[in-house]
Amino acid sequence: MQWSVATGYEDSYGRVLVSVVDIARFLTAGFVPASQLKDSEEHYRRLFETMSQGVIYQEADGQISSVNPAAERILGITQDQALGKTSMDPRWHMICENGKEVPGTEHPSMLALQRGETIGPVVRGVFRPDLNRHVWLRITAIPLFNPDETRPYQSYATFEDITAAREAGQERQEAAKRAAAQRRAIAELAVGATAAEGDLLQNLQHITEVVSATLGIERAS
Repeated sequence: MQWSVATGYEDSYGRVLVSVVDIARFLTAGFVPASQLKDSEEHYRRLFETMSQGVIYQEADGQISSVNPAAERILGITQDQALGKTSMDPRWHMICENGKEVPGTEHPSMLALQRGETIGPVVRGVFRPDLNRHVWLRITAIPLFNPDETRPYQSYATFEDITAAREAGQERQEAAKRAAAQRRAIAELAVGATAAEGDLLQNLQHITEVVSATLGIERAS
């Protein structure tokens, strides 16, 4: 990809990204001086390159034509590794939150191209070989149309890494389950001790059984 004042922000196909094109048309229609147009183009180029969300553009045939640095960082890939690839590439191993694999034809960007409508935000897992694990992304995919055309010629997806937040939420759920199990064990101890009041040996046996069961300890026969 390259940036030039004359053409805007071009992808690997030599196509100007639509957001910059629209802005340029708007500015030139208002007879904005070339210096201001250049400043606006530079502003949006910096935004694309420095934003924290990942951005990937895909052509109508599904081929990736542009990625920003955040996308490279989040997905653990380089631009050269991404360009020309499609959603059908097995490297993505995209999954739903329930662990079910998502076919390439059902990736958010592909659905946006097929349906001509915005998809998401949805949560999907994408495999990172360098980490040997999935990372979780919140993804929104948007189709782009040429004037007077009903089928999109391109789509772009924006996404953010929510892996840490998702795992923290799961840990809170597990902690809540453990706390509930402990409360049930304590309540059972109290009930058992009351029912067996007056029989110290029976109390001790009951307490030992409950504690052993809670901690997963096998009693010696």
